[in-house]
Amino acid sequence: MSIAFGKRTSQQHRQDRIEQQSRKIFLSNHFNFWRIRYMDYASKFDEIFRETEVSLRRLRRLSTEDFAIMKTQVENLRDARQYDLMSKLAEAICRHDPEDAKNRRLYAQCLIELGNVTAAIDVLNALRARPNLKPSEYAEAGGLLGRAYKQIFHELSDKASPEARDALRSAIASYREPYEADPALTWHGGLRVHCEMLQVGEGMATPGWQIGSSSLMPYRSAKAERP
Repeated sequence: MSIAFGKRTSQQHRQDRIEQQSRKIFLSNHFNFWRIRYMDYASKFDEIFRETEVSLRRLRRLSTEDFAIMKTQVENLRDARQYDLMSKLAEAICRHDPEDAKNRRLYAQCLIELGNVTAAIDVLNALRARPNLKPSEYAEAGGLLGRAYKQIFHELSDKASPEARDALRSAIASYREPYEADPALTWHGGLRVHCEMLQVGEGMATPGWQIGSSSLMPYRSAKAERP
């Protein structure tokens, strides 16, 4: 059986040209949009880099008024995910103001991001041992400590090893303590449940809760609050 194909009409050819032109315009606009976004980000990062380099030079002859600006720059570098430069500035500030708990905690976060997890654990444990540490900073440090231990667990190839089991147990304990002290810290509660689910998944423990029970509410709340 033969199938007869009709010739394309001039109207169809025009329609094809219009569609091709539309695709070109779309791709061009899409490319320009992301090029502009990239240039904006690059310009922002360049500005942060310049400010940080100035701050590092000023630290050699630091005055008290400079600290607030420099500590803000540490947070800006964290938000820009420029952890190498962040570590240099946070380290320099720690030397001049070792009692600043927030900067110390940000320094520990930076160490985790750079892969220096055990060093971060030492910094966080020392920070949490301070007698007059604010509860909010204690909780933030506990969350980072849990993240550090969880990272150790994920990076170990043998999830059944004693090191992996200890790391996951330490992560759960680090998340559990702040959440039990303040149930409003749903992010900590959700991450604790996540780690407990990892334990169950690896055959390390039997769940003490049922799917759909109120014990999983912190996990649902945390997912809703943080994307």
